[in-house]
Amino acid sequence: MELNLTAGRRIADAMAMLVVAAVSLFILVYIAFGEARRNYERFQIEKLVSQGQVAQSVMEAFVRPGLPMHQFVGFGPLTDAMVDGDSLLDNVAAYDAVGQRVFSSTNGGSINLLPAELGRKSDDGLAEVRVTSELLQVVLPVKNRFETVGSVVLSSPRALIVAKVEEAFRPLFGIAGIASFVFALYVVMFAQNAAPSRRARIVAIAFALKFIVISAFVVHTLLSVYTQGAQSRAKAIADSLSQRLDDVVNYGLSFDEFTGIIALTDEYKRLNPEIRAAAVMIGDKIRAHSAPVPKDNKWVSNPNEFEFQVPLSKSDAVVPVSVVVAMPKDIVYKQVLRSGKNFVALFVACAFIAALFMGVARSLQYVSQAARSGEETDPEEREKATLNLVKPVFFLAVFIEHLNYAFLPQLMHDIAAASNLSTGYASLPFLAYYACFALSLVPAGRLDRTVGSSRLIIAGLLLAGTGVFLLTMMSSLQTAVLARALAGLGQGTLFIGVQAYVLANSSASRKTQAGSAIVFGFQAGMIAGMAIGSLLVTYIDAVGVFQLGTGLAFVTMVYASAVLPTVRKRDATVAKPGAAFMDVFRMLGSGPFLKSMFLIGVPAKAVLTGVLLFALPMLLTKQGFAREDIGQFTMVYAGAVIIASTLVAGYADRSRQTERILVAGGVLTAVGLVIVSLVGLDMFSGKDVHPAWITGLIVIGVCVIGMAHGFINAPVVTHVAESRIAAELGVANVASTYRLIERFGHMLGPVLMGQVFVYFGPSWATIGWVGAGILFLTILFPSEAEPQDTSDQKPVVA
Repeated sequence: MELNLTAGRRIADAMAMLVVAAVSLFILVYIAFGEARRNYERFQIEKLVSQGQVAQSVMEAFVRPGLPMHQFVGFGPLTDAMVDGDSLLDNVAAYDAVGQRVFSSTNGGSINLLPAELGRKSDDGLAEVRVTSELLQVVLPVKNRFETVGSVVLSSPRALIVAKVEEAFRPLFGIAGIASFVFALYVVMFAQNAAPSRRARIVAIAFALKFIVISAFVVHTLLSVYTQGAQSRAKAIADSLSQRLDDVVNYGLSFDEFTGIIALTDEYKRLNPEIRAAAVMIGDKIRAHSAPVPKDNKWVSNPNEFEFQVPLSKSDAVVPVSVVVAMPKDIVYKQVLRSGKNFVALFVACAFIAALFMGVARSLQYVSQAARSGEETDPEEREKATLNLVKPVFFLAVFIEHLNYAFLPQLMHDIAAASNLSTGYASLPFLAYYACFALSLVPAGRLDRTVGSSRLIIAGLLLAGTGVFLLTMMSSLQTAVLARALAGLGQGTLFIGVQAYVLANSSASRKTQAGSAIVFGFQAGMIAGMAIGSLLVTYIDAVGVFQLGTGLAFVTMVYASAVLPTVRKRDATVAKPGAAFMDVFRMLGSGPFLKSMFLIGVPAKAVLTGVLLFALPMLLTKQGFAREDIGQFTMVYAGAVIIASTLVAGYADRSRQTERILVAGGVLTAVGLVIVSLVGLDMFSGKDVHPAWITGLIVIGVCVIGMAHGFINAPVVTHVAESRIAAELGVANVASTYRLIERFGHMLGPVLMGQVFVYFGPSWATIGWVGAGILFLTILFPSEAEPQDTSDQKPVVA
């Protein structure tokens, strides 16, 4: 059917595209702003630690012989220079051991010491960081030979930090608005004049280009902010050193009349090991230089370093005097890369959300126009549109669940401790969630026969949203267990509802592609939820995240009620009581069903939880990888699953050779595990081997495993759905039972790997042997072909 658009319809479509473009770009810019703000605060903390160490070192030298702290002289001149030289630093003060203020900088505000219960250790462990919604404080201890006698406290208003980041990001909102308007104008003037068969593709390409262009602006701004933040520490060191020496120049004195200047530069270098050198220059000659001193007594500039020079003399001085600090560029770039890597997951999350918005908007337009025209639509296009409508439902459901994963374990530990319970009880809410999720699968699969998939989806969203809502007023562990049990029931019911929906609304030639929508929704929702949740909790706290999840669940439920069609089931037979157990026994008596389950499905899930989520993080921690870097490997896996699942689904539907694809998935899983195990070889783990080789090898191995699971996750459901037992007992019933038993793979994975590590010790070679076991199971999988359901009969949509 050719959807010829009227002028009014063109304008309506353009407005819809404008809203979709503007919202997707606003989310991208806003999330980038939040991530930049979070990382810039970290850079500010590192800088405050560096500045505070100057005052800490001087005061500790005074109190170390046993002198009382309140007799120290010169705190004001020492700290005023810091406050004057840093617009983000409001106050520097000294407190005694009982928290009474002893000294304070003359300049800047007068800020009280924040309570100790707000504190946490800084990343380098040198200081304590105390944070409120308005203030950021860095507390450094002052110790004599025997005890801590006080502290140096540096205070920075968070509003000043936010304003610094806002200044860099403000132009991006205008650029995003202009890009959205240009995109909508293009849709009206050019895209809608294209042939109907090419119209959707042209709009999608234009949307992707617009998103990529704005993303380039966002990444450039992020890198600029991060680079400025990473360099601010060295600049602060140079400013601090110059302020301590400027009186010598201001009063016309000679540096030759003073001793200890070389020791001062050495002290700055000792306190700040990331700088290469600090020096005092008179003309082009070095007056003082941190060790080692250049042989010819001249400053040596290096193109691989950032240099920060602060003049001490006036610009028209005959012989200029200045302070110079050099920092290697690779240190700055490593800090920028460390911060930039954390944005990758957020960027991918924004891209997923934008793609879903675009797909839903186009599908709603197609369905609406088709309904108005009353003409027979292209079956394939209608099927794509109908399936696109359910994608955001499952994505948002998984997104809502994973929003709290970054902080929920710690929150449960805190609630257990507040209830005077053992920390072991903190696992009860998680046990309740997974148990209720598993227990809901088979009943939901049977209910699909009578109530339909759309009602299951809505009921699942209601239960999941109620579970998240209960977390907003959680006051005891019992409430948390109830909330997580409801969330598990809801997520399990919704999962089966979505699975039944996509199977019912897909022809035999598109079942795997329909199933890949579930794979996409789970992996993309998991990435987006965990990435955005860990960012949001910093600004709106846990209760705010729970409230957001509740609101999203309600909105998603309204959306599902409004747009998802009701499917009248071809098999509306009412099941007899107890028939569910008989059906499960019949499935377990089917050889092809058991092979699909225990030789392919369960081992794949066991590899995911046992190797990728349990063993690999443990081994990577022993290798010295940072926690955030370990998390990035999980994201690489999820991305590989999405890409492989999307690519292989079409081939699986065209060829109908799901068994071959599953065998390929098993073989690739074994290959990926063996690649990861190679890290244990001396040629990759030796002292002279660059860490990048280890990282690259693990990334390749994890990518191969992700691709392998992309070959398995959707095709195995199609393989089971087209079996003889599914034709006898119902596709939704068999698929839900498969999903239930598949959960045992999730549970068995960590248990089995834990036992293997107990008996053989944690080693990379163990992962290679797991790969050999997966290969052996894959060899046993192929079986005689069963008659396949080749019917293309479509469900009746009311």
